[in-house]
Amino acid sequence: MLLPVTLFAKEVVEFDWLSDWFKGGPMGPWLIDNGDVAIFGEHNWNPVVSYNYNRWESGTTAHLPELEDYEIWDVSNDGSVFVISREDHLFVKVNDDWQVIEDTSGQWGGLTWLGVHLSGNGEVAVGTDGDKTWIWTEGELRLLDGRAGPPVGISDDGTVVAGVEDPWLPGSNAYRWVNGVYEQIHEPAGGWPGGSRWVTAMSGDGSTLFSHTWIWKYGEIQGFDFGMIDVGLGPRTNEDGTLLVGRYYHHDSDKLDIVILKEEDNWAPTLLSDIPLRQGGQFDQAIQELDAIEVTSLSRDGSVLTGYGWRNDNSWRFYRMELLTVFGRHLVHEGYVDTKQWLGWLQVEYDPWVWCLATQCWFYISEDVAIAEGGWMYAPNMASLEVYPASGYGWSYKLSKWLYVDPSGSGWVYVL
Repeated sequence: MLLPVTLFAKEVVEFDWLSDWFKGGPMGPWLIDNGDVAIFGEHNWNPVVSYNYNRWESGTTAHLPELEDYEIWDVSNDGSVFVISREDHLFVKVNDDWQVIEDTSGQWGGLTWLGVHLSGNGEVAVGTDGDKTWIWTEGELRLLDGRAGPPVGISDDGTVVAGVEDPWLPGSNAYRWVNGVYEQIHEPAGGWPGGSRWVTAMSGDGSTLFSHTWIWKYGEIQGFDFGMIDVGLGPRTNEDGTLLVGRYYHHDSDKLDIVILKEEDNWAPTLLSDIPLRQGGQFDQAIQELDAIEVTSLSRDGSVLTGYGWRNDNSWRFYRMELLTVFGRHLVHEGYVDTKQWLGWLQVEYDPWVWCLATQCWFYISEDVAIAEGGWMYAPNMASLEVYPASGYGWSYKLSKWLYVDPSGSGWVYVL
């Protein structure tokens, strides 16, 4: 996956609300198809519990009347599967087919739940009744594991579940349940970073666990302290766990913001309010008077985030922000970037290793060289540059420019 060199916001939009209802609490948005579609709504308690949902796609909002009597818990990545509830019943809605999730074993004596998560492929669901953690797959409900506490997430393929054994019991461990095997995430020798053992998010592939004070990956825990707070919905992450977004508290202004952490540069933080917009201005100026910001969903490719905030007119507003990646001075589009006269078109999916279409070879290009559009680069296949003379200063017939080739034959070349 392309790791963002620099984050750059293409646009921030607000979803149109198709009702004058808007009196209860916000629900969603849930992102579908890597952020191209969003489902969002509201729940109301007065005079009776009821719901109102909309679907946003390409700037157009449509009402979803068939779901107005149900509470949405989660949605599959392609939007074809919903986990929803009504009164004391939990359902899986697959397109127009409704399947009830029910306890036929008698273990629960009537299934209740505090939270339900659906795998990205829509085939597996996990939840808790406050005492036991259950898993639903292939139409059957069963106990996940006697030690498993409330789950915080399930992988896209449904093979990995993560949570904490007992969030309120000292000495409890975080856990992963992988292909039926229970794995404890034990407290590090120096103690849990920040004093918290809570797991609040898991990457889509199940490889990375997040708290608001630490990250677990490849069996190791790394702590961080960026002022992220674990309130409300907690952080959200992308498919491979290289991008994390969560709530952040401005101590100087008593305002909530969103912090974005990138794996490169050792989990470098960026505040959402500091990200520049393509059309000028910044996030705070694009959505006026928006406070108490929540982020509810991050697309699996990390390119779109959504959430909601509170306005001074006592109403909720939903927002959608599209994040673009930048290679050097140029925006990346579907993994490619046009560097014009410098190196032409580059495929930058595996940056800092990039594929040059003009020379049909790989270059290793550091971030500072990419920004300056000039400097030392490594070319394992120097012959593909067709430089004459082949050492020192020479003319590249592939790039149509002068280069300086390291005479030692190391493969390093200086390109302006």
